[in-house]
Amino acid sequence: MKLNIVNRELKAHRKSLVIWSFGIIAIIASGMSKYAGMESSGQSINKLMGDMPKIMQAIMGTGSLDLTTPLGFYGVLYLYLVIMLTIHAAMLGATIVAKEERDKTVEFLIAKPITRTYIITSKLIASIIQILVLNIISLIFSIIFVARYSDMDVILQDIVILTSGLLLLQFIFLTVGSGIAAASKKQPKSAPTIAAAILLFTFLLSIGVDMNENLGALKFFTPFKYVVADKILNGHGIDPISIVLSFVIIIGMLAVTYIFYNKKDLHV
Repeated sequence: MKLNIVNRELKAHRKSLVIWSFGIIAIIASGMSKYAGMESSGQSINKLMGDMPKIMQAIMGTGSLDLTTPLGFYGVLYLYLVIMLTIHAAMLGATIVAKEERDKTVEFLIAKPITRTYIITSKLIASIIQILVLNIISLIFSIIFVARYSDMDVILQDIVILTSGLLLLQFIFLTVGSGIAAASKKQPKSAPTIAAAILLFTFLLSIGVDMNENLGALKFFTPFKYVVADKILNGHGIDPISIVLSFVIIIGMLAVTYIFYNKKDLHV
């Protein structure tokens, strides 16, 4: 009977998943409670944001959002959900692949009558289940808290699109993390650090694109510009080119993960 690696990984990450889940709920709840406190300010919120330095507007992701509306305010909050859940995905992808070498438990796995393809597939399935759980929690509680200030039929479609875009970004950084961990030859501990550095670089690049129109062509090199809240909430949806690029990255990094993991010299 084959070792059930999926259950093994889910049990190992159970406590972490609970903590991340409560973190998501806390961000959404506290963010929308701030909207309730600012609701009476009217257009002054937009003016306040408009008077801020351009770099602060880019970091906060205000764009052309109308912060006097529940969805507009949620659009700003959405950026923080994106950062939080992509960090989780990148760290998870890197850690779940590299941790056997890091913890010196790789001998336990390779001694079993299972292939490396089975191992990495099981680990990726466990990772996907976790990011789906967090994404669904984000969707449900976003709807619950935003609906307190707006009609359900007004917000539902936009929040579903935003959350679907978030899931796409989660998959991108999950596979980037797993690809880095699989390709790392000597120091498995460094994989999460490298994945975090790539995520930070692409986020800073997205800020640079927002600040300088001459850098517009670089938007294709940062996943954070593939799903943009103000474009979605203004009816433009997700650019089809961005969707295609997302799948290219995901498939490419999955290929890297499988190819390098199957050829890797695992240090026991």
